Amino acid sequence: MAGARKQVTVVFCDLTESTALSERLDPESLRAVMLSYYAAMRDCLESHGGVVEKFIGDAVMGVFGLPVVHEDDALRAARAALAMRAALDRLNDDLAGRLDVRLNVRMGIEAGEVATADDAAAGQALVTGEAVNVAARLQQQASPGGILIGEGAQALTGRSLATTPLGGVTVRGKAEPVRVWSLHGVREDDPAINRRFDAPFVDREQALRELDSVFARVVELNACHRITLVGEAGLGKTRLVRFWAETVTRRGALFGAGRCVPYGGGGGLRALADALRQAVGEQEGPAPDVLRGLFANGTLGAVPDETLWAVVTCLKAAGVPVLLAIDDLHWAGAELLDLLGQLEERLSGVPVMLLCAARSDAAAPSQSLVLRPLPAPDCRRLSSALLDTTAHDGAVLERLVRRCEGNPFYLEQLVALICDGMDPERVPPALRALLSARIDALRFEERHVLACASVIGREFGRAELAALYGSGADELVVRLTRKQFVEPAGGRHRFTSTLIQQVVYVETGKSTRADLHQRLAAHLDRSGEQPDSVGTHLAIAYRLRCELTRPDADTVRMRDTAAARLASGGEKALRHGDLSRAVHLLEDAYSLTGDRNPLVVERLGEARIAVGDAGQGVPLLQRALGLGDERVACHARLYLSYLEGGLSEVGALEAAAVFESAGDDLGLARAMVRVGQHAQSDGRFAQARTALERGLGHAILADAELERATALGALAVSLWLGPEPASVGVARCEELLSVHGRGRRTVQAVMGCPLAVLHALNGDFARSERALARAEAILSELGHAYAAAFVPMFSATVAHLAGRVSDAEALLRRAHDAATALADAQLRVTAVRDLARVLYEQGRADQAYALAREGLADPDGAQPMLRAEFMSLTARILVERPLADAAWDLAATTDSPLMQARVLADRAHVRAAQGDADGAAEDLAACGGLRAGKER
Repeated sequence: MAGARKQVTVVFCDLTESTALSERLDPESLRAVMLSYYAAMRDCLESHGGVVEKFIGDAVMGVFGLPVVHEDDALRAARAALAMRAALDRLNDDLAGRLDVRLNVRMGIEAGEVATADDAAAGQALVTGEAVNVAARLQQQASPGGILIGEGAQALTGRSLATTPLGGVTVRGKAEPVRVWSLHGVREDDPAINRRFDAPFVDREQALRELDSVFARVVELNACHRITLVGEAGLGKTRLVRFWAETVTRRGALFGAGRCVPYGGGGGLRALADALRQAVGEQEGPAPDVLRGLFANGTLGAVPDETLWAVVTCLKAAGVPVLLAIDDLHWAGAELLDLLGQLEERLSGVPVMLLCAARSDAAAPSQSLVLRPLPAPDCRRLSSALLDTTAHDGAVLERLVRRCEGNPFYLEQLVALICDGMDPERVPPALRALLSARIDALRFEERHVLACASVIGREFGRAELAALYGSGADELVVRLTRKQFVEPAGGRHRFTSTLIQQVVYVETGKSTRADLHQRLAAHLDRSGEQPDSVGTHLAIAYRLRCELTRPDADTVRMRDTAAARLASGGEKALRHGDLSRAVHLLEDAYSLTGDRNPLVVERLGEARIAVGDAGQGVPLLQRALGLGDERVACHARLYLSYLEGGLSEVGALEAAAVFESAGDDLGLARAMVRVGQHAQSDGRFAQARTALERGLGHAILADAELERATALGALAVSLWLGPEPASVGVARCEELLSVHGRGRRTVQAVMGCPLAVLHALNGDFARSERALARAEAILSELGHAYAAAFVPMFSATVAHLAGRVSDAEALLRRAHDAATALADAQLRVTAVRDLARVLYEQGRADQAYALAREGLADPDGAQPMLRAEFMSLTARILVERPLADAAWDLAATTDSPLMQARVLADRAHVRAAQGDADGAAEDLAACGGLRAGKER
């Protein structure tokens, strides 16, 4: 592999006033001083696990995380810097006596992502990245003897360091001030993983009961017993030990705790020494005298048996139960593990409990208590406590619960990202450090196969992996399964954690990632996968290459191929009603092509509007009108005409001619549906059916599910509002559903709404409600924004027919607001018409009149089906006969018995109010006949 990206911590250390030093000392003396200085600094860096990346004049650059990442690299770097300062003090004591000189340094520490060689066998390698530059600049800003730590390193160490915040400082090369802290020391009592112990303690009741049971047996048997909490990093082992230890000390037990460290630490028994000191203290007598050596240097001393005797004697002298906790046992050496075993054997007649905590990959002790991930309900409780839930919606919390995978530390770090205003989909630095350490401990070929798998995704198959890695991948996957990086998943494999996959991916060099994505796209293309899958990987490869260098001709061809495949997939998703996927793919294609592909611009506009984003969708359609492609412009005009009006039936037929000559079945389906909708707006429902059935035929040929659904929905509306009796409409709708609805949920939803009204006209309100509920569930699940306006409109009609007028009002107000938000003028003015009617029926004539007048003044209310009812209701309120007659004249041009019946009922009211009883009776009789004919 060409290279890798790693999160490392950089330490820059430079001498101050070195020029004056060179003037004072002989060159040979100066050389000896500098060699001593370099050796002291190198020893400190290397003893803490760092490497000297380079010496630059008087400066030393150390890197922590090369060749292998450790989860506590930032903490190691801070310890090393403090050790360097202390080592310099010791060197100065010698130099002052011999040469009458003292050296002084200043240091800067920063953590972040760098580019480096991937193979640890490569030895010393150049590292490049912003962290290197910032660390160097912080060193320049520090005062003599000072250590400045940057924001990246501070985030990784947190409470483990004693620091003073200095606010923002201006650093050369950075546009914004850099937040820095002055480092004073390290808090030795904090764990290597920076945890929040102020968070609520959740779920561990079973573990607490088991610990209580073990402790009770220890006390009852007056014996020593060891138990180890086992679980992956971050599950809360340390927190559980601390919490439970408080309950034990309240019962009179003595408690002490120590922690194993991965390097240094002053002796392999330091953890036990710390725990003993806290529990029993430094007493007087022969045994305590022996223990002072253990306490001082953490070793058994010259006579190990004597030290063991002293430990046993002091514990027996305690006189009460003792709890000794050893944390991070996975870093313990053989000496400590052996001593713990001997204590368990030799301690009799004294109640001592040895409680250890280790990770899942530690050697299994004689008895262990496995700590499992938190269940989702407890993760929700914890996330709600850590996060201000009033400022975030439920989707944010659910995403946190899903991503943390039951690990409290993961959850804390993800919450911190959100609280800092950062993208919650990225990997937090502290979490990345933890996972990087696990990944970096793998062999080179294991990391390589993981890198290949991470490009494929969370799940990957054998053929895909072999196409990227080559032979030998299967054996490596078996090894990685044993190491719990991957796991079987129904004939495939997957990463055990999404976060592991993300860390592997981001730490693979961009050049390597680009190559792998391109090769995967070629494999998927050969395998006959969907075009959008191929396009997605090509697009990623293109963007990665552009981030590294100016695109050449091959890269530009890759971009164009990616855009074509993405656009093809986006169009297909749009035709099939998969709206969110359509938006995603078309946006990706548009980001590659811009306005160079008019069809992508137009289709993205449609998809945006379909998901409720008219604010972005309408400008895209308007832009498509002027991009020089007449066929695309016709599509845009048709779509805009539905929202804004302005395209006549003749215009729709002219567009159909353009589509006909281009062989565009999708365009023909849309044009004929628009012709049918024009006829419906004029109240010519029988005529509309012919155009709609033709549009349905072209939609089937185009494999366009949305257009098929639109045509079928419009046909169902014609059966509701047109001249056929409701029973005939129900039968015809059910026939259409049996042919076109099976497996097509959008069709079921859009036909279900008018069918619900037809059931209501037949008096079957139970079937109406079921049909509406199903339609709303389908449209909401599909992410169709029109569900918010479409379903309440039909639900209001059913409620009105059932006599629930107040319910109808509430539903219509919902529909009106949703249609306004969608910028759908036709739906909005239809909601205004129906709302005016239900307000009048509730005795609120003034409000009804205002809405009716609004509808008459609205250009979108000029269609006969709308205008006739606005005129009719206005005439009824004002008791104005000429207007009532004009409304009837307009209604009479339609073949809608339901609308005609309402207009006649309004005119009958006007006639009765003016004393024309016979005319009123005549209109009411005609009204009754129309309703009876429709409802039979």
